[in-house]
Amino acid sequence: MLKNWRFAALTALLIIVSAGWALPAFAQESEPIIYPGNIDDDQEEMDFTVTLTEGDGVLVTAVAQNGNLDTVVTVFNPDDEQIANNDDGFPDSTDSRLAFTADDSGIYRINVTRYDETSEGSFVLEITIGDVTLLDYPVELSGEMQTLNTEHFRIHYTETGEDAVDPDFLNAIAKAFDDAYRVEVEQMGWPPPPNDDTMGGNDLYDVYVQNLINTEDDFLGYASAQNFVTDNPNTEEAELYAATSYIVIDNDFEDLEFGEDQTDISLMRATAFHEFHHAIQFGFDGAELHHWFAEATSTWMETAAAGRDQDATGYVKTAFDYPELCFGTTAEDNSIMYGEWTFMQFLTDEFGDEAVVNLWHEIALYEGFDALERFLNDNGTDVEHEVARYRLKNLARDYKLAPQFDATVWLENMITDVGEWTYGESGSGVQELGANYFEFDAPPGIYDVELRDENKKLLLWAIGLGPDGLDAFALGRGGGIDTQNYDRVYLMVFNPVYDNDVDDCSYSDYSIEVALGKGTVNPLDSTWNAEYFEPLK
Repeated sequence: MLKNWRFAALTALLIIVSAGWALPAFAQESEPIIYPGNIDDDQEEMDFTVTLTEGDGVLVTAVAQNGNLDTVVTVFNPDDEQIANNDDGFPDSTDSRLAFTADDSGIYRINVTRYDETSEGSFVLEITIGDVTLLDYPVELSGEMQTLNTEHFRIHYTETGEDAVDPDFLNAIAKAFDDAYRVEVEQMGWPPPPNDDTMGGNDLYDVYVQNLINTEDDFLGYASAQNFVTDNPNTEEAELYAATSYIVIDNDFEDLEFGEDQTDISLMRATAFHEFHHAIQFGFDGAELHHWFAEATSTWMETAAAGRDQDATGYVKTAFDYPELCFGTTAEDNSIMYGEWTFMQFLTDEFGDEAVVNLWHEIALYEGFDALERFLNDNGTDVEHEVARYRLKNLARDYKLAPQFDATVWLENMITDVGEWTYGESGSGVQELGANYFEFDAPPGIYDVELRDENKKLLLWAIGLGPDGLDAFALGRGGGIDTQNYDRVYLMVFNPVYDNDVDDCSYSDYSIEVALGKGTVNPLDSTWNAEYFEPLK
């Protein structure tokens, strides 16, 4: 069961001359204005206009009727400035929904287009004008909705039906989110999410308590980005895709298998810390396409902020079981992304306590690996080198929480003598920024090892377990190793190639040639703490 990060995406749109619809001036009514429309290659967008009075609450939805249309709705004020945008406004749907308050009287333009050029179909645009009660998020509870306000949050809940929450558990939820704000914003210095003004009834951050477990989705909680505000006023830089958001969390955390020392309260608190950080991330970029940034960071935040309540260590096993896959992949039901929280800890250990927030300041302005490249370049290094070092740190299990991992990185194969060796029978090679690990179990001595792969881009590392820790030697395409002074020796094959499509991955085939050495040994590159090292199995 995974925490879910729902996101809204905004792309550059191909604009061609569109049909225009003019809506008449409209006073407050209970019935919505409804207009049909169609988006295809001949008409990629449609414009609608509506006259509003200052203070009007407006709810806009665009619902596809056929085809595979993925709608995007954008609202422009009387000065033709963008004030709201939404791609996916409903759980498990690509239909759009947004709400806003008219700050000025005048004619507003509502633009409907498609998320990408492959989708098309008809839609129904629905515009409802009323008071601020329209500005509720699209979460329906089983009973009368009530609210509990804290310093920073408005908790929406009910006392009846399947979504009913026990009063003590409700108070625990409220405390968990206040604690998350206190630690993540006030103590760690992360900027708070952008204000959503009157959405949800006031300007507090909205959290909904709903039965999520044992439903079709089976979530513990989720954060949903809503309206793009372009710039988050709580940060120094001018973001391009900062977004407001809301959170939904389960009402009782029952019917779960808890880990050792874990309770419904501790898991709820881990979820609150996790999901609130997604809200913070949306304030940097609500459209970041590398989802692993978000999940790795929020899961790491559990360890950094939630303390003993963290639920992060259980995810490491999946990431350690598949080190050969693309770095950042959504494979294995997205669970690898959660397990890669160790990369955020790696950045913290290597570059200081501000490393992860500094990375997110880059994510606010740059896409995918471009953001990571800029962060690392500012620190005098690059993606290839640091991800390789991260793979070494994982082999060493050089993390304070490693005793709770119940995992070592996957052992690909054993090398027991000179000759040609490759990955195990169940293997396929190594993908972009991935690694294979071999135990070198040949008789102690000096050996020359050489990588052979078609594109000649893979790199080789040797790692020896000695009295001072795990010594790592960068061999490049090949080099000399002396195994005589080590209890255990490993080889790591690393693929330094990468691009921004982390799910369009391919395996690189290779072999390792092992021969008796001629006496030249590569110099030591680094030593890793081996306090929690365990032999690979």
